[in-house]
Amino acid sequence: MVKNVALVDNELQGKEYKGNQGGSGFGKFGELPKPKVLDWNIGNGIEYFVGSHNGFENIGVQYSRQVINVENDFWIVKDNFKSENEHTYKQVWQGHYSLEKAPNLIRSTFDDATGLDIYQLNAVDGVESSGKRGKQWTVVSKKQQGDFSFSTIIFPYKGFDNRIDELAKAPMLKGWKINNSDWKIEEENATTLSKGEEIIVISAKKIVFNNLVIESNEEGDFIIKMKDKKVTIQSISEKELQLTITGVKDCTLNGVSGNANFQISTGNILECKIE
Repeated sequence: MVKNVALVDNELQGKEYKGNQGGSGFGKFGELPKPKVLDWNIGNGIEYFVGSHNGFENIGVQYSRQVINVENDFWIVKDNFKSENEHTYKQVWQGHYSLEKAPNLIRSTFDDATGLDIYQLNAVDGVESSGKRGKQWTVVSKKQQGDFSFSTIIFPYKGFDNRIDELAKAPMLKGWKINNSDWKIEEENATTLSKGEEIIVISAKKIVFNNLVIESNEEGDFIIKMKDKKVTIQSISEKELQLTITGVKDCTLNGVSGNANFQISTGNILECKIE
């Protein structure tokens, strides 16, 4: 509870905890989750990290986390859970947060007019604050779900006027527009963040721009850029996807040319000319 982690039900990531003989609280876990780095892109466009661990597989939940650094202005943290059964999924955030706009926005503010907003792009059910020994944390939760993803904006600000406008239906984030672009997304829980020629697409299966149609076999996450009659589609999903693309020609993926159907893994970049 003193880390910025995602949890399932009342399950800890570590298992078989044993305290020490002195009872000071510094014990050990008999078993720790095994992490896996799926992709890590630094210094080339939008930076991101994609990883997973097996800490909840004992209760039938697959878990992964994506962290996207948007121009050092703010971050998107996406926690993905998949299960055949229903669970309560949680995000734990360290710090002292006000809950007036909870559960979808919690805010930390300081006397010098700086602060941090944590803003949920997907609706959540509840939020609770707690603390111990001088530390405080807030837990955001989504109940009775099989598959679910928290898509969370971590937004630091300087000056109260620069915080997220919680009254706006689609607030602007340092020039990035939420769900307000010429790209069309059909999925109810899909989100777009767009700025200029670049768009970040979260949890989408079908993406449309004029005659360009991108269809995936599963919901995926992408960074898309359009410039000079060319489009680049970079997968930042935690899994491999099958893409079908129309309205383009002369596509290249990993040095191999194609026209319509592509198998794209985390970090792969598909480049196409627009018809």
